[in-house]
Amino acid sequence: MLSLYFNSRLTGLTPHASSGMNLAGIWPTPYPSRFSRKPLNQLEVLKKALESMKGFKFRLAYINLEIDDDMYETPSLDIEDYLNNCIHAEKLILNRKRPSTKREWEIDTEKFSMLCGKTEPVLVAMNHDFIFIDYDQDAMERVVDKVFGISEVDVSEVPRVFDYAFTGIEMFLDKYYRCAYDTTTASFKRRASSTEVAPIVVTNAQTLRKFASSIKAGNSVYVGRLMDWPGINHQPFEVDIYRMPREFFRHYDGYGMVTGLQAISDLRNQYISPPEFNAETDVIKVVEFFYQVWVDTYLLFVRDYLRVRWRKRCKLSEIFQEAVETTLIYFRKSHLEISEEKISQLPLTPEEIINCITSKIYAHALELISQIYFENILLERESSLSDKSRRLAGKAKRLLVRFLDRKN
Repeated sequence: MLSLYFNSRLTGLTPHASSGMNLAGIWPTPYPSRFSRKPLNQLEVLKKALESMKGFKFRLAYINLEIDDDMYETPSLDIEDYLNNCIHAEKLILNRKRPSTKREWEIDTEKFSMLCGKTEPVLVAMNHDFIFIDYDQDAMERVVDKVFGISEVDVSEVPRVFDYAFTGIEMFLDKYYRCAYDTTTASFKRRASSTEVAPIVVTNAQTLRKFASSIKAGNSVYVGRLMDWPGINHQPFEVDIYRMPREFFRHYDGYGMVTGLQAISDLRNQYISPPEFNAETDVIKVVEFFYQVWVDTYLLFVRDYLRVRWRKRCKLSEIFQEAVETTLIYFRKSHLEISEEKISQLPLTPEEIINCITSKIYAHALELISQIYFENILLERESSLSDKSRRLAGKAKRLLVRFLDRKN
């Protein structure tokens, strides 16, 4: 049974102002936003995130939630009542302050470990704006049970982390796509560095404590997130990452920092928002639903597959077909087979679903290839400019060193 370790601070300050760190140059320039409705404020997004987890039944829900007094007219609002309505747990603990230094994280993870046990699976959320969007929450819990359903000896040797493929991560980079595919968990398994772990994963309290102790910072340095706070380094350690090619959580603000592909749905856009599952719907809507799920989860892989190969081979259509066929193998395993009980309620068999969305993908092939082609041209140009900038910066640094040496 899962526990929850949720941490967030709602503040009107920028990361620079709230932490005192110089973060210039860390944040990427996003693609243009695609709002079709007024964006929600931080508190509304938080409520949406909590509401999306209504279906989970946690053993322990441990929530560190800090809301700056100047954010809203009634700072705490009815957040405690809201938590009690949305988060179903055998025990719920709400702390009104989130840890913000290495020492505070160490104390907090130790306390959490004592309450929930060292090796029990824990859903870790280090942001207020990740929304659970999957249509079969039981599927995630079943896979988590398999990942962590191993002997105590194995757990203590190499920490395990269950990750999911969300659109903002190039989930099929060679380091995952070429590694072992674990059929039991429908995930790519890879021994990796702890520095690759995202701020929303499933792990255990023992691993959380290890993350806290690995922070390379003095006890007065601001650390807003346990895993990946900008400007903070960690002493890396080995972890076994199980990365499932299925999107369970979606970042509310979208993934404009990595893609401008218009086909990918967006929580802020009512016309292209993530689809909702309905077992009683007609065949056409079932096909539309799974087509959009395929686009949201796998289109970035198709984009990157084409980017790596299109200069070496002239036929984009052939490369596109290879990429699509590869994704459909994993779509079948990670969606249709893992969610067999849900799929059995539909008017189509798994084979019919695959055939229908394959036809729909190729019917939209020209549109998809065109979007991918122009985005890859843009990415290639940005990469080239970035390389030139780095070379110029390196040259300037060497010249400065020589100048200072001569002056001395």
